[in-house]
Amino acid sequence: NLTFALSKALTLKRSGMNLVLSNTCRNLRAYKTKQQKLNEYIKQYTRLTVVIDSVSYIHNFVNLVSDSNNKTSIIDSYNILALRCKPKAGTNNNDVASLFEQLCTKTDCDIITLDQGKRLNFFLQKSCVKLALQRGAVFEINYGQGMLENYASERKTFLQNAMSIIKLTKGKGIILSSESNNRLFMRSPIDVCSIGKLLGLNDQQAR
Repeated sequence: NLTFALSKALTLKRSGMNLVLSNTCRNLRAYKTKQQKLNEYIKQYTRLTVVIDSVSYIHNFVNLVSDSNNKTSIIDSYNILALRCKPKAGTNNNDVASLFEQLCTKTDCDIITLDQGKRLNFFLQKSCVKLALQRGAVFEINYGQGMLENYASERKTFLQNAMSIIKLTKGKGIILSSESNNRLFMRSPIDVCSIGKLLGLNDQQAR
C-alpha cells in the first residue's frame, strides 16, 4: 500500500532514521506511466439520441442538419448522433415501414436504434439495412429490454427483433448496450459477449 509506505517512512524519518524510498518512488513512476498509457486507449464520447416518430419529422431533421444555424451547432457539439425509430401508437404499418426506410437512407446518423421490447409491425427490408451499413451507420441492440423479470412476452419479443436484425446484417455493424440506469440490468463485457453469441453473433463479432 503506497499510502501506508509513505506514512511509515515519515514516521521513521521523524524518529531520526534515514530511509531510502527509491523502490516506492520507482513503483509510483511505473504506476503513473501505466495510467497514462491506459488513458491513451480509453476515450469518452458524447452522444445525442433523437426519437423519430414520423416521416415528416425526418424531413425536418434532414433540413435542420443541412442548414447552418444555432440548432445545428448544438447537434455538432456531440460526437455521436443516434436516431431512435419509435412511431406513435396506432401508426399505420406502411407508415412505420416508410419511417424505417427513410431513417436508413435519408439521414446521416451514426447509430440507428429500435424499440426491441415491442413487436415490430413491419418487415425489416434487407436493402434499407444494407444502405445504412454502406454509409457507415450501425444498429444498436439494447439488451436491457430482455433482462426484465416477470415480462416473458417482452423478452420473447426482444429475442425475435434482435435476431432478425442480426440475420439481416449478418452480424456486421451491431453494437450492444444496456440502455438502463439500473445496475441490475447492466452486464460485464464477458456477459455481453455471451448475450451476443446467444443472439447469433460469432465469437469475433461478439467481442
